[in-house]
Amino acid sequence: MSKTAILIDDDRDDLEFLEAAIRQVDHSVKCISYLFCDDALRKIVNDASSVPNYIFIDINMPRLNGNQCLKELRSDPKFKNVPITMLSTSMPAPVAEALKENGASFTFEKPKNFEDYEQILKLILN
Repeated sequence: MSKTAILIDDDRDDLEFLEAAIRQVDHSVKCISYLFCDDALRKIVNDASSVPNYIFIDINMPRLNGNQCLKELRSDPKFKNVPITMLSTSMPAPVAEALKENGASFTFEKPKNFEDYEQILKLILN
């Protein structure tokens, strides 16, 4: 059975890198990408027919930041059991702790190389 991952990041290169790493770890995962949290929320909250298996959100986003997006998703019972991973170029411990308090399942700093991305994603996807 195929799985779905929602990827939200305002940097297209980061989206492509994350998607490639996810597919390397689990080729059955279908990735759906959004550049803005508000666009993603409108689509996935209103789509009653499906709930994604995973959600990945960049923290520093224009219009609606990742933490606000996380709170919105966690306020909807539909996403109660969906692992939500928060990622950023920089992830200081206090920020990671605050995100986990707001409902993040995982937090991580964006790795510089593909192999490190794969290692992190193996933990999240398996």
